[in-house]
Amino acid sequence: MIRIVAGFIADQRPDINVLFVIGMMLLGMLGLVLISFHVPSLFLLGSFVTVIGLFGWNGLLVAAAIRLLSVSPVKILGWLQMGFFMGAALAPMVFGILMSTLGVRWAIIITAVCAVIGALMILYGEILRRATLNIS
Repeated sequence: MIRIVAGFIADQRPDINVLFVIGMMLLGMLGLVLISFHVPSLFLLGSFVTVIGLFGWNGLLVAAAIRLLSVSPVKILGWLQMGFFMGAALAPMVFGILMSTLGVRWAIIITAVCAVIGALMILYGEILRRATLNIS
């Protein structure tokens, strides 16, 4: 349902899809931080916020990238899918290592920091794209 709602919202304003993706990633980061406090009420709220933020952004990113960089959509999709699947393959192992060495709280916080870094990288790419095309 989250992906459908996010897609519907993004379809209404396709010019801000990239910013919408960044917002969803940052919302997911906020949810992860709430989870890290180990307070039952914050854990419940953080779980909802994390799912809302981190569950639908990848499809929107693919749609935005193909729309904005339409020169070679197959290459773009290939690079994005490679990143998604590498993350899906490596993240559980890395999270497990972090959790066993640093504890659950720090593993979650590091995951939140990674979400922020990802959002900042997407923002940087959007800034470069707009500067190249002279879009304000």
